[in-house]
Amino acid sequence: MEGIEYPFNLLDRRLVKVITSLGYSRPTLIQKKAIPIVLSGVNTLIVSPTGTGKTEAALFPIYSRILELRDRGVSGGLKALYVTPLRALNRDILSRMEYIASLVGISIAVRHGDTPRSERRKIDEQPPDILITTPETLQFILVNKRLRQFLKSVRWVVVDELHELLDDKRGIQLSVALERLQRISHYSIQRIGLSATISSIGEAKNYLTGGRLCEVVVSDQMKRVDIRVCLPKTIPEDEILAEELQVSSDYASKLRYIVEAIRNVKAALIFTNTRDTAEALTSKLKQIIGDKVRVHHGSLSRSERVEVENAIKNGLIKAIVATSSLELGIDIGRVDLVIQYSSPRQAVKLLQRVGRSGHTELGVSRGVIVTLNTIDDILESAVLARRAANYELESHTIPSKPYDVLAHQIIGLLLERDGVTSINEIYDIIVDAYPYRDLTFDELRKVIEQLSTQGLVKLYGNGDTVKLGYGSIKYYFETSMIPDIRQYRVVDAITRRTIGYLDEDFVISTCSIGSLLILSGRVWKIISIDHENLKVNVEPTNSSAGILPSWTGEYIPVDYKVAREVGALKRLLLRVVQGDNKVYNLLKRNYNLDENSWCKILHVIGEHYKRGYPVPTDKDILVEKAGKLIIIHVHLGTKGNRGLSLLLKKIISCKLGVSVAVKSGAYHIVLLTAHPISIDSLKTVFDTLTSLGSEDLENTIVDLVRDTGFYLWRLINVAKRFGIISRDASVREFKAIAKTLNNTVIEEEAIKEIKVYDIDLNAICNLISLIKNGRVKIHYVESSNETLSPLSSEVLKTPQFIAFMDVTVSTPLILEMVKRRLENTRVKLVCLMCGKWSSIEKVGNLPDRIVCPKCNSGFIAVTKDIELNLENIVKKKLRKGKLVGEEKLVYEEARKSATLVLTYGKVAVIALAAKGIGPKTAAKIIGKLSLGETEFYKAIIEAERNYLKTRMFWRNT
Repeated sequence: MEGIEYPFNLLDRRLVKVITSLGYSRPTLIQKKAIPIVLSGVNTLIVSPTGTGKTEAALFPIYSRILELRDRGVSGGLKALYVTPLRALNRDILSRMEYIASLVGISIAVRHGDTPRSERRKIDEQPPDILITTPETLQFILVNKRLRQFLKSVRWVVVDELHELLDDKRGIQLSVALERLQRISHYSIQRIGLSATISSIGEAKNYLTGGRLCEVVVSDQMKRVDIRVCLPKTIPEDEILAEELQVSSDYASKLRYIVEAIRNVKAALIFTNTRDTAEALTSKLKQIIGDKVRVHHGSLSRSERVEVENAIKNGLIKAIVATSSLELGIDIGRVDLVIQYSSPRQAVKLLQRVGRSGHTELGVSRGVIVTLNTIDDILESAVLARRAANYELESHTIPSKPYDVLAHQIIGLLLERDGVTSINEIYDIIVDAYPYRDLTFDELRKVIEQLSTQGLVKLYGNGDTVKLGYGSIKYYFETSMIPDIRQYRVVDAITRRTIGYLDEDFVISTCSIGSLLILSGRVWKIISIDHENLKVNVEPTNSSAGILPSWTGEYIPVDYKVAREVGALKRLLLRVVQGDNKVYNLLKRNYNLDENSWCKILHVIGEHYKRGYPVPTDKDILVEKAGKLIIIHVHLGTKGNRGLSLLLKKIISCKLGVSVAVKSGAYHIVLLTAHPISIDSLKTVFDTLTSLGSEDLENTIVDLVRDTGFYLWRLINVAKRFGIISRDASVREFKAIAKTLNNTVIEEEAIKEIKVYDIDLNAICNLISLIKNGRVKIHYVESSNETLSPLSSEVLKTPQFIAFMDVTVSTPLILEMVKRRLENTRVKLVCLMCGKWSSIEKVGNLPDRIVCPKCNSGFIAVTKDIELNLENIVKKKLRKGKLVGEEKLVYEEARKSATLVLTYGKVAVIALAAKGIGPKTAAKIIGKLSLGETEFYKAIIEAERNYLKTRMFWRNT
């Protein structure tokens, strides 16, 4: 076609006329490469950044071929499926592509779980040319007799956001569904995969096609990405903002930075890793900039999410605070900047998120990570920013031949075949799906025998024919590969008030009686868990931190390679603090950090080195012992250190006869033993560890995980996917039958899941090998709770680790946090001598000796109730007026507090600023000062705890 650029000139003239009239005058780079290949009919994997025209590259050729078919008299029937992992994507694709299709007479419809019955009926009666659906709905379409007839005419399947399906069982389910679909269709189906980010292209194309021939089209010009790492510096204005918002000055500095960034752009996206962080951040930002910012996450209703998306698209708001709900290709218009609050934990997630800005082919995606004030968050963010900018992404791990998906697909195949088929036919179809390429006939038979035991199938003849059993239809339609997460209500046992909700997997895998958790901005201690009624009873605690709840989908592990690079970065930073400026310049060229971030990490590592501590790196493990506390700095990533922590716990318990509690993260393992153990004993522990062979190690890990919460959680979900228990079965119901699943394919699958999703055995084996050959050294140091190394002190600043410490350990860090809280508390001071002066002050700003500026008296009353009109009561008393009722009690408390202030000054105010502490208790606490400041603050902690336990019995709370 004259005047039309290649490859648009290869498309049907009617389509070209429409798209050029809509502004598609020049094809994008990926369209130039992909359209001819898709038109050729070969399977195609298209990998190109967001905003480069991937969807059009796949659909324009399909539109063109449909028009050609129509010219040849082939009309009616479903011709293409567009499978997308998120329902939210459906409406975006529909609004963007349905209009073009309609202009050339091609019909498109959407069908998923929320599609109204009227729309479904319309599709049943007259199928569209193209159906947009989800992997789950495709499962139902395959066994629907009427719809299955329409599948016979399918020639194309497009799988969007392919990377979202590679790592989980939804994707495995889809891979088998595509093979089932191929058996139904009268045509060799062309499969087209779309993704912005894929690290394992070979695995992805094999997954998409079942190992068939596939052309891979990768963008020549990967989108430029500019990601900065920023630790906002606290300035005087932040102190004022902190007081106004009742937050720390450190948090206020981050809020100020984010607000300034929002004001300098037309539209911004702010990503957080959890819903509660998104809600909390939005709440504070709204207090500063009003309704120009909204929140967006999966727990909000669909209508509210759409409203938020439209608001930013139409310029009604400046920013959205979101979780992963906005990572994928939902069209929200132009975004100039993406802000990630704290480390995103994975380079692939960071790239997806930052890729939402500069949403055009040649636009630069700009992002900034606003880090927490810890060295690990800064270093992790630096590594992820570098890896994302260079497209060095985490590898995909496709689960190998999962038995629970297989069980569900066996029932699906039987439903397609009127309830009966041979094991041979099932095997032939299943092994064509790439994840099941290594499935043995015996493994298939094991799964069928399990289904037979459950009564879902029956075996006939010589056991080679399979028929549907009772309850199989109900099982097929009620079973989903998406975990069915129930929520536990968290109740304050003192007030009986509902505080919030926790996902079932978090409760089962993490919570126990006595655990501390953070919810609604406070720390709570779990006093009971009612699995029957899905309730967790808690009481307030004065501990400085607790476990941060993780909702399903929000647990993001740090990859082994990322953790190793963080360790390598620490090794290079050690050379910088030793004076190597060449290395410093090299690091600055490779890691895009602001000056305050560099200052923070160099200060901590510099202090650590100056005090004589070995710096933990990718080549050096630091084992630091302080009494019963042991902190191991080792860079294995989340899953590697989780497995290593289980092994160390087992060895310490068995070898030394000492009970131990453990907590692990991507770069550290923290152990708390029942009583102190020596350095020599710790060396014995590591000697035992390194003596384990790979087979012994794997067997030991498998034995150990059976005692963990995440094993129970995995086993429950596999049992649900097998139909052993109902989707709403309680933990108590499951525990009654759990032992019967030992040595079954159900337990085998749960263990397989753990090896993929929870524990990295390869990382542990590799570490042991490196220790044995001397390439990794172990350094042992002994400290005390008061003199922990700077890097260990940094570990205990992280909520997940500080919560692990019992309050009785009273590390300096915990006491310091209590001290800081009290110093930031605002109190009202009133002079009882003249009654002419009162002031609201932050405790930390007070002088040691407090006097009235009017009369120079030190007889100053203190109250935490700033709204209390104490001044009027004092003036009435000084006028010799008669105090009545509540006034007498208030004045008497004021007089007692003034007596303490007169004698002890600021110290008295600190004690009186604590929760539930009056003059009588404060006097006792002040007496502890003779034993030192540490005992003084310990006494405050204990008094606050006692108050919180008993406050239901007090008249005033």
